[in-house]
Formats: sequence, C-alpha cells, structure tokens
Amino acid sequence: MFFVISGFVIAGMILRQLDRGGALSLSSFYTRRMRRLLPALALLTVATAVGSMALLSPLGPQQATAKTGIAASLFSANFQLLRAGGGGYFDLAAEANALLHTWSLSVEEQFYLVFPAFLILAGRAAVRLAAPSSRRFVVTTLVLVATLGSFFLSCYFTYRPNYALGRTFAFYSPVTRAWEFGVGVLLALITPALLRSARRFGPALGVAGILLVGFGVITISSTTLFPGLKVLFPVAGTAAILVAGLSPNRGVTALLGLRLPVWLGDVSYGWYLWHWPLIVFASAMWPGARWVLAVVAVGSLAPTWASYRFVERPIRFNNGLTGRRIVAMVAACVVLPIVACLGLLYVNRIEAGSDAVKSLSVVLTPHADSTRGCDNPTPLGERSGDACTWAVEHPKGTIFLVGDSNAGHFSEPMVGAAARTGYDVTISTLSACPFVDAVVTGPQIDGEKCHEFVAESVAALKDRRPALVVIASSSTHYFNNSAYQFRDPRTGAIGRTPEEKAPIWQQGVASVLHQLAEAGIPAVVVHTAPHPNEDVPSWGPATCPAIRMFTTSCGPSTERAHVEEQQRPAREAEKLAVASVPGSASADFTDDLCGAEVCTTTRDGLWLYMDGDHVSVDGALTLTDGFRRLIEDHTAGSS
Repeated sequence: MFFVISGFVIAGMILRQLDRGGALSLSSFYTRRMRRLLPALALLTVATAVGSMALLSPLGPQQATAKTGIAASLFSANFQLLRAGGGGYFDLAAEANALLHTWSLSVEEQFYLVFPAFLILAGRAAVRLAAPSSRRFVVTTLVLVATLGSFFLSCYFTYRPNYALGRTFAFYSPVTRAWEFGVGVLLALITPALLRSARRFGPALGVAGILLVGFGVITISSTTLFPGLKVLFPVAGTAAILVAGLSPNRGVTALLGLRLPVWLGDVSYGWYLWHWPLIVFASAMWPGARWVLAVVAVGSLAPTWASYRFVERPIRFNNGLTGRRIVAMVAACVVLPIVACLGLLYVNRIEAGSDAVKSLSVVLTPHADSTRGCDNPTPLGERSGDACTWAVEHPKGTIFLVGDSNAGHFSEPMVGAAARTGYDVTISTLSACPFVDAVVTGPQIDGEKCHEFVAESVAALKDRRPALVVIASSSTHYFNNSAYQFRDPRTGAIGRTPEEKAPIWQQGVASVLHQLAEAGIPAVVVHTAPHPNEDVPSWGPATCPAIRMFTTSCGPSTERAHVEEQQRPAREAEKLAVASVPGSASADFTDDLCGAEVCTTTRDGLWLYMDGDHVSVDGALTLTDGFRRLIEDHTAGSS
C-alpha cells in the first residue's frame, strides 16, 4: 500500500508539473523529498539508538539495530537486511531489530532516486517515437513493461527458495518491489481516462478496495510465500481505493475524508517511523504480553504528533531551506544518526564485556550437531566422513540420534552417555524437520523435502542396523502452532488443529518405528523436552534487554500443569504409536527439567534453556544420566 500510494503521488506531482509546460527540476524535486523525509528519520534513528542501549539485548539486537540505522541513514537499509538475512534456523529473529521497518523507506528513497530519470528518458523516447497526442501512451507503455518485468522477477525469486538469494531478495530488493510503485505510476498516467469510470463506479471500487486490502490483512501471515502473488490483494485494493478517490466525495472516499482519517494520513509517516521501535522495546521488556504491544502501537501516536508538530512541518514547509542550507541539513540528518548508531555499537562492546552478559552469551553456545555440521539437509545415506560420529575404543555398536533441532539439543548427553556405556554415536539432524512419516508444512519447513529426507534416512538406518535409534522432534511446537499443517501421505488426510493432527502424527511415528522394527532395530522416541516458554518461542538471552541483564533475572517460568497440557496431545499420540510397535519405547525428561509445580528457565544459577524451544548445552548435560539409563535399557541385546 505504501509503495503504490508513493508511486501514485510522486508520479502525479511530476506529471502535473510537466503538463503545465514546466521543465522537471530535479534539484527542486529532491529538495522537497529531503525536507519531507530526512529530519523525522534522523530524529527517530537517534532516539532508537539511545533507547536500544538499555532496552535491547547486547547479544545481537543492539548490533543489528545499529547497523540497520547506519544503512537507513544512507538510504540502504534494505540492502543491509538483505546481506544479513541468512535465514539460518538459529539466526537472530528479524523482529528483534528496532529499525527493521526502515527497509521500506530505503526502497522508497531508491525509487525517488531512479524514477524521475526514468520518466525523463521515457519522455524523450516518446518525443522521438510518437506524435504529441500519443506520447503519454508511449510513456505509459514503457512504465507498464518495466512494471510487468519487476512483477515477473518478484514471483520468480519468491517461488525459487533454493536460489542463492531467493525469497529474501524478492522481499528486500528494489528491483522486485518496483512494480508496486509502478502500479501507482500507471494510475497517475491514465488518470484522465479513469475519471469517467471513477465517477460512475467510485463507491463500488472503494468497497472492493477495502475488501481486497482486508483479505490481504487476514490471509497474509508469516507462513505466506511473500511477496509472490498474494501481494496482489493489497496492491489491487489500494489501486481501487485510489481510483475511487478520483470520483466525487462518496462512499469510502467520503469516510477517508473525515477529520480523523485525514489527520492520521497527515501524521502517517511519523507513525510509521515510531510505532515499530516502541513495539520492539515493549516486546523485549514484556515478552508474550501481546496486549502491551497493541497499547504501545497506539501510544506511539504521542511521539508521532510531537515529531510532526515540531520537526516535520516546520522543516517541510520552510522554503528557505535551499542551496547550502539544504546541504547542511542533509549532512546533519545523515551524520548525527550514524554517530548515534556508532555510539550504540561502542556501548554494546562495553556491555558485552560485563560478567552478566558473558554468562548469558555462554547460554547461546550452539549444540554439537550444529558445530560439527550434522544439522544439514543431506539424508543419512548420502552423508560422508566421520565428523558426526563420536567413536569409542572397542565399541559394542553404534547408536543413532535423529530428528530436528530438538534432537540436536540432546547431542551432548547422548554422546556422554554412549561413551560411558561403550557405544559409538552418530548424529543426523535437520532443524525444522520432524522425524515422522508425515508431511508437515509451516514456517521454515519444506514439507515434501523433509518427508523425503526422513524416508531416505530410515532406509539408510535399515541398511546399517545400529544398536539403537533415538528419535526426538519438537512435536509440541508443531501440534500447538496453528501455522503448521499435517498431511498423511497414506490417506491424504489434513490436520490443522491438535485433534486433527494427533492421528496423523501417531501414524507417522508408528510407520517409522515399524520399518525399524522389521529390520530388528530397537528405537526410543524421546518426548519433546518441556518448553517453559512455548507461548513465546522467540524468547531467549538474545532477546533479554540490557537493563534486565544488569538488574533482574531474564529467565521466566511457567506452571508445570500448563506445560504438561501443552505436551499432552503430542505425547499421547507418540505413546500410542510406541505401544503399537513391539521393540519400541518412549522416554520423557519432564521430571529432570521441571520441578513439581513449576518449569523454570534457570535452576540454581544454571541456565537450562537457550531459547523458548531449546535446552542449553549446560541444561542438556544434566540429562546425561537419564540417557545412560535409556541406552542400558533399550540397546539391542539388553535384558
């Protein structure tokens, strides 16, 4: 919506100037843009950098915010985020970056940089190729071609996730987002032809536009392949509302012309700037309290109004800011935020050297399956080398640990327990890929490829005949999160609710166990470790604000009854699957990680969890004796 409106407004402004017979003054154009955008952005960036020193974690969010702020001051935040967007499973959540939203402003500024020159070149081409009456048609055709080309590239990269740049490129690149501006530009170019239709169908177009935008709001989520095709809903809806606005003041246009919507429109740039940093700060201070975020989003209108009243309007409408004065203003609006962000990085270095932060940084130590490269999409049968095998002298056999990252966080106790009992251990994990014979789709999961990975890995296990296979997956997370969907590959049944997912998960686990049992391989399914922060999976030391690191505990706790209620659907499905396959068993470490009444993040000063879903290395090592007993009880040949 932001991009379409920007394209429409800027193109309309330039075209009106050209239609009046005036030459397009680039210096005047850019002067107005800089007075409009830079001062408020500079103020916001400085304030966010200062606030981040206390309200963001020194373990990633401060650094990400500072680097994005520097890039935003140089109109390139989208490129910084594109470069940093590795998308690894354990990477810092983008939502922890208090200046994440400035990517779209950078894209807009890049559009402003290129579009006037493009329009001038298109106009010159039209002069050479067409008669005066057809020149607007030629320009419109050139814009249409560029718009369609950008849209094609956007879809191409969105739906090719294995490409080196992939969806992150589609999201942040000005090349793949330019078509959204292009739609607004096209509307401005054909406005004369739209006037009659707008007068006749304006009210209907306004309603249709609101419905399309609303549909986008409801259906576009974190699991949507985006931008892709679904971005057409808000883009088309915005276009319809703009066309409706060309008609007399009726319907949706009349509603948007009321005093409150007009005022919100006037301050919308400032609200865009201020709402996100305050939401990020509030999320860090009160994780999981979503009502607080809503209050903060509305409350951000207070600094928005102040910025609008005392910064935006006085500078925007100061026609005396030209020549050297505008150069000085631009320099100040670029240099001061950069200095503030460099100050944030300096403070970050000081905070990171403190004992409190050092103790928390240890909690983020990755597990052995990650450090050894065992967490990767290559199926077990195709893996080479022994980096993921921990060998002992004169082994009794080999034990395999398989599953997703919730198997990986058992690497240390599994290796230690196997060494004590005389077994080699091989670890093969793939984060966000549950080890079940079912197709699970959702955030960060390619369901079909995951299912193929599991099938090929089971076949490899049957060939190798290990002494024991230990299977672990984050089953409660997949069950309780509505973003995940299950499909039974045997029947085609779909599961969206925990009740619908349970039989599919049960059959998926039982299928894997049956295949192993037929090969004479014992297997143990380890129920998901308690997730005391299941409601806030993004929680962790990397999201704990600095002020809490130095003053209070960052470790929340949850009543055990609540945790067990979360675990129940998946645990019961796994128990039923195990009961149906002789030679299989299950294990549960809830008693080892939780007290009788409460599941805590820390115990006696020891951090048990590295985030809302994963046990820390130190926390995992407390389970070593439990895994030793598991091995002694269930390895092939044990009594």
